[in-house]
Amino acid sequence: MRLAEASQYAYAHLPDAKGLVAEDHPHAMGLYWGATSWPGVCEAVEAASHVVTAGTVWTDYSTTGWSLLLQPSKVIKVRPPAP
Repeated sequence: MRLAEASQYAYAHLPDAKGLVAEDHPHAMGLYWGATSWPGVCEAVEAASHVVTAGTVWTDYSTTGWSLLLQPSKVIKVRPPAP
């Protein structure tokens, strides 16, 4: 949430993150879940020049059977440092 507020960028969440981010925040686009995303969210995320992910775990569930069309070259992964 601090990153979204500091950057002023819109954000979407995967089903596994529901409850971790505010869905009523002014920058919230809604649920990104491949072909079953909320209206307009899939198109906005997949058309973005870059997508920042934080703690994302890509599985067949979170991608709706790998139906996401994100280009790996556009994804910036944020992960905690290794112990």
